[in-house]
Amino acid sequence: MATEFVTVACRLPHGLHLDLMRNGARQRHTIAGANRSRLVNGAGFTSVPKEFWEAWLAKHKEMPFIRNGAVFAARSESDAAAEADQRSGDRTGFEGAEPGDVDRRIAELARE
Repeated sequence: MATEFVTVACRLPHGLHLDLMRNGARQRHTIAGANRSRLVNGAGFTSVPKEFWEAWLAKHKEMPFIRNGAVFAARSESDAAAEADQRSGDRTGFEGAEPGDVDRRIAELARE
């Protein structure tokens, strides 16, 4: 049976290493991030075996970058591009600061 793949989209600026331990050996897939020269709607795309992605996701589904949609998978690159377009306005937490917001944000953090 042929291996099925999904397209993992990553909007984090640095990309991501997805690691799983299986039978005492580490399996790793390096996911392209927004630091790549080829972006689709602000996301880097990487093809990953579907079974690996599902196993990795089951262990990491509560990670903030998964919960906020900064990293997600789709059945095809075109589906991932459409979802990345829908998520293009969502914040990842790595956006640059607006010059006028710096003082306001510092004040907010000081109150926390």
